[in-house]
Amino acid sequence: MKATIELPQTQLILEIITETLGDCTVYVFGYKLNAVEIVSIASPTDDLLARAHLYLLVFVVNADPLTAGIISNQIHESCTGIAVTILLHRPTDIATKLLGQQWFFYKILREGQRLCLDKKNVPYWPHDWVPKREDSTNYWLKCEAVANFYISAAADSAQFDLELVKISLLHQAAEQIALAIIRVFLGYTPNVFGLSYLLNLSAYITPLATQLFPKATAGQERRYKMLCSPPTMLRHWCELHASEEDFTVLMQGCTEFLDGARGLISAELKKLETNQK
Repeated sequence: MKATIELPQTQLILEIITETLGDCTVYVFGYKLNAVEIVSIASPTDDLLARAHLYLLVFVVNADPLTAGIISNQIHESCTGIAVTILLHRPTDIATKLLGQQWFFYKILREGQRLCLDKKNVPYWPHDWVPKREDSTNYWLKCEAVANFYISAAADSAQFDLELVKISLLHQAAEQIALAIIRVFLGYTPNVFGLSYLLNLSAYITPLATQLFPKATAGQERRYKMLCSPPTMLRHWCELHASEEDFTVLMQGCTEFLDGARGLISAELKKLETNQK
């Protein structure tokens, strides 16, 4: 019998979600306890649940993916020690033709912990066959090449007082790396592309992003927000410079993020290739 997560805040979390979305179906597909430990929902322990980051898949008929961030902020403010990353979808999205997405939905429907169910719009697997994991090699190679290009472009620029421009390149590199981690390990293709959201989702798989882009101090949090600022903000900023130290620290973090992802993803793709033979 599969173990379940029982949190004192579970009912409040559901109330916040349903107050915004109405009737919906909510699955927990995992949680992380701290910056270095990622735990499956199959083996929780009470003493480790005091502070948790839950990963929720929510199905609702009128799904606006951007609402996920609003709900996540409300839960963070209302539930002490609890943070959430929400993947928001319509029940009909399960019928997607994307192979990886099919595998992801099927796996959560079978293995996730269901917290509530919209009985009028029950999400179900619509086929009589079991989906297989996608070979994401080509996607990873694309992401690796693009991320490497952006990092190299930022490093090679000799322009002074344009650190924010170069950091925007690092933003796009980190985005590609996070997307690759999510796609290779989960099969999932996000419908929200804010960098902070993607880094939080990638942290379900590996603590790399949490370790390399910490927020423990005011300076670290400032740099994290700088990295996560969308490149479109360049349209609005009157000045384009940040400190050289800020750029150097974020440059090192993105370089190590790519190197770490390269090792993890290469190993995972080899394992997948071996299992499919």
